[in-house]
Amino acid sequence: MKNKKLPVLFSITTYLASSITSVFVNKYMLITNTLDTIFLIFLQHLSCLAFLFIFKNYLSKIQKEDDVKNEFFSLYQGIKHLWPLIISFNFTLIFGNLCLKYTIISFYQLARSMTLPFNFIFSYFFFKHIKFNFLMICSCILVSIGFFIFSADAINTNHKAVIYGIIVSIGQAIHLNLLKQKLIVYKNKMKMLHYNLIYSSIIMFIYLLLTGRIFQILNLTYHGFTLLILSCLSSIFVTFSSFMCIYYTDNVAYNMIGNVKSTLQTFLSKFYNSEEFNTSTMIGIILTTLGSFTYGYSSEYSKKKIN
Repeated sequence: MKNKKLPVLFSITTYLASSITSVFVNKYMLITNTLDTIFLIFLQHLSCLAFLFIFKNYLSKIQKEDDVKNEFFSLYQGIKHLWPLIISFNFTLIFGNLCLKYTIISFYQLARSMTLPFNFIFSYFFFKHIKFNFLMICSCILVSIGFFIFSADAINTNHKAVIYGIIVSIGQAIHLNLLKQKLIVYKNKMKMLHYNLIYSSIIMFIYLLLTGRIFQILNLTYHGFTLLILSCLSSIFVTFSSFMCIYYTDNVAYNMIGNVKSTLQTFLSKFYNSEEFNTSTMIGIILTTLGSFTYGYSSEYSKKKIN
């Protein structure tokens, strides 16, 4: 039991620290147009691939024997089995960055809060991952009300944040369910991530080369390059820790962890950037936070009742 608690605790702690850092750094890079959104994601993918290559011997040792037997045997087999996961992965990253660009950090939690209700819909109707109860439905309604209260106030001043928030919420909900589904079948999580990053990088490289945006790297200042390094490092930790969080828990628990992270970054941004909350924002934050925690509790209660 202790052996399982340690990686769970490490994964959650690493995810919280690295993801908050990533949000603040990426926000600054996006609003200052330091790099194109897709180019930034491309470099973050390469950083994760470099990490995989450098530490491949160590990573192979921590793989279970049964997991290794489930490895794919070629890149063709990889894309054949993982193409929906690859698409949803990059879709979520791209629109997540667009949402971040047009949203102040303290509102970022609210803009993406519909991930939980959409996760409920996809998990129940399409993937059949979790058995839901009435309390879960009420929780999703609570989160949705909080989001729409925020949206009604923000749509006139920042409609892009609302639109991109809904789009990325749908993408992330689909991705979480696809990832959980594939991890059940193909237990070698590092191999899955390896294929995901390789194909994503190839596709993005072709796009950047055709558009000429790949040469933006030549115009980076020393300050911009420093931010890029910090962004890539935080991306490495976010990618691997989130992957481990989902593997050791489930997509609902991962949403709960993400909600804690979002709440922390909301108030860190408020005090650091001296951002003001109006009544609609405060009500939205309270309702979405309360709904998210209730959702997680009801999910755990439902599992114990079944067992």
